[in-house]
Order: sequence, then structure tokens, then C-alpha cells
Amino acid sequence: MVALPVAELLRVALVAMPWQVVLSTVVTYALPEKVHVKIDVFNILGQKVVSLFDHEQDAGTHSVVWNGHDGSSVAVGSGVYFVKMQAGSFLQAKKMLLVR
Repeated sequence: MVALPVAELLRVALVAMPWQVVLSTVVTYALPEKVHVKIDVFNILGQKVVSLFDHEQDAGTHSVVWNGHDGSSVAVGSGVYFVKMQAGSFLQAKKMLLVR
């Protein structure tokens, strides 16, 4: 695992758009260098709902889509969810509201 320099952490961005999920949301992020990236969605109880990405990626801007389904492709209920991204030593989470 590659640790990102502190100065570079400010350039790693995690954006979930829109934050209010109706059908799907796009999670966009930028990486300053090649690093292992893990992106998961959790429910309000802290239980993992689905893993969206878990691989090494090159520097640049990337995105993944969450369609409001769990790891078994079952639609989850309305409520608050969190998307968590780990890239090297960088860790960030964003809140999303799923409305059905």
C-alpha cells in the first residue's frame, strides 16, 4: 500500500453526486498517484451494504456508480447511507440520502 504525502492528500477528492440518491449516484474522485483504492457503502448502523471498488488505480480522475442495491443486487430501503473511500492512508466518508 502506498502512503500519500500530506500535501497530496488535499488533492484527493471524494464527491457523491447527487447526495440525494433516487436511482443512482456517481462517486467521483481524483488520485495524485497510483494507489490502491477501496470504496464501500455503509448503512446508518455501520454495516457494509456493498463494495463498489477494491483495486489499484493509476493517477487521474475516476468514478463509480452506486445504483442503490446491496452486494446481492437487492434494492436497499430509503435512508441515510455513507460512501467511504480509502486510497493509501487517505480515508474519507460522505453522507447520502436514498429516497425511494
